[in-house]
Amino acid sequence: MLVKRRQVEPEVVEKRTQMRSREDLQVQLRTASTPDARAWAARDLRQYPESWQELAGALGHDAHPAVREAILSSLVSIGGKHVAAELAGFLRSEDAALRSAVIEVLSDLPDEMAALIDGLLGDADSDVRLFAVDILRDCRHESTPEWLLRVVEHDPHINVVVGALEAFGNVQRPDLAGRLARSRARFAGDPYYQFAIDHAVDRLASS
Repeated sequence: MLVKRRQVEPEVVEKRTQMRSREDLQVQLRTASTPDARAWAARDLRQYPESWQELAGALGHDAHPAVREAILSSLVSIGGKHVAAELAGFLRSEDAALRSAVIEVLSDLPDEMAALIDGLLGDADSDVRLFAVDILRDCRHESTPEWLLRVVEHDPHINVVVGALEAFGNVQRPDLAGRLARSRARFAGDPYYQFAIDHAVDRLASS
């Protein structure tokens, strides 16, 4: 589920049976019996930026893919660091589909993510740190290479570090190959780590 930043959706003719005040839309989002009705409410709530918390709350409770996509689209349209921070909270969800959707959306919000990434990469939960690396994999921010290098150089968990090495596949900074190579000794006894770092160094050097 990929929701592009400020995505403009094609206009669809649809006969709504609900009033379109903020309060009525919030009720429709929470209680409508059909996914289509809840999705339309989520789309219409983007005209009320102050409804971002209600939208985020519904995201955690409504598992229908169409409703989730509509909610995420509206949240991206509303935008802001507060929205990105709320979405980042779902990285701790047990719902893998929801986590994946949030990772895709956050990777498309590089400016908002810049304020959050330090906290995510320093989280005590290695899974959260790995999800942060997944966000960086496709995040088009000028500091992405430095964030990934910090993970490789300092993160204590090998899975997180290998994830960062794999994310270097989208980085074109040959000047960083030497610095990356100096981390070979961190997990010297692990053959997969050695393969991953050698591969990342080679890709960087030839980029």
